[in-house]
Amino acid sequence: MSSQPIEERVQILENEVAQLKAQLQGKRSGVIGRTRPDFLQNYTGRSANNPLFDEVAEEIAAKRQHEREEVRRLAEAEENKP
Repeated sequence: MSSQPIEERVQILENEVAQLKAQLQGKRSGVIGRTRPDFLQNYTGRSANNPLFDEVAEEIAAKRQHEREEVRRLAEAEENKP
């Protein structure tokens, strides 16, 4: 056990935590992880006026609609079973 009083040990730990927080604040000034704070500003609108993107989005929407209809059809068939 350390010969330092508990108050002194706590103060040392609090100072170290404050230093670590300051270091992290400089490295991550936004969302934690690999995402930078300006991520959305850099990527928003990148596919605007892109006909290929619009085509893909329409295909995805049609596929989802087809899947929803299929699930409804199967659910109705299950309900109507004798």
